[in-house]
Amino acid sequence: MNTRIVILAAGKATRMDGQTKALLPLGGETVIQRLLRSVRKTDIDPKPIIVVSQDSEIPGVLGSGYDYVIQKESRGTGHAAHCAKEAAGDAEAVIVVYGDMPFIQSSTLRVLRLTQIQDEPTLTMATIKVPDFEGDRASLASFGRIIRKGGQVAKIVEVKDASDEELEITEVNPSFFCFNASWLWRTLPKVGTKNAQGEYYLTDTVGIAVAEKALIATVPADPIEAVGINTPAELEIAQRLAKQ
Repeated sequence: MNTRIVILAAGKATRMDGQTKALLPLGGETVIQRLLRSVRKTDIDPKPIIVVSQDSEIPGVLGSGYDYVIQKESRGTGHAAHCAKEAAGDAEAVIVVYGDMPFIQSSTLRVLRLTQIQDEPTLTMATIKVPDFEGDRASLASFGRIIRKGGQVAKIVEVKDASDEELEITEVNPSFFCFNASWLWRTLPKVGTKNAQGEYYLTDTVGIAVAEKALIATVPADPIEAVGINTPAELEIAQRLAKQ
């Protein structure tokens, strides 16, 4: 199955002087360089697509070897993913990950794609199950909760919208996906902006798939893979984990 990998890397760390999150330093390299090591090991996409902002320094840092797509306006992750449609060409499947998540493992990316090939769902998503949100798992408490019915994904509830009972759920959404490509490009224009940020969220595609009664497959991921970098404290955690 012809598969493209799309890395969303236009985001800025607003709580870190607006620095590009993907270019923050991590163990002698940048965050996105560490992620790209895992991407290369998969042998899935020889020239991954990287979505960057108009003024991004990422192409200058990484050089050639990637298909760069410019997100001219910061309108959310759903909009960023849609910017990659033309670059993805005739791909049958599209893996989407975030450029500020340096610990995603190549094995997880391979399993996402393999599940998409074998089960032929509308989308395959990684989920993370933890016993609690204590210690190093505390940051996962801010992730959307996976609501299941009969074992199947019924919806994702963001923390701000979750009831007390839903907040007790310890299966969360780290937001790495493998989509049926034609469904993704058809669906992204349906994503709305009725949220606090007024942005198009990639995760809203899951709700659309549920509403369509489409097949959603899930694969497990390790909690460390969900470590993202939005604050100095999160960067400090990532730097400690990189040393380990």
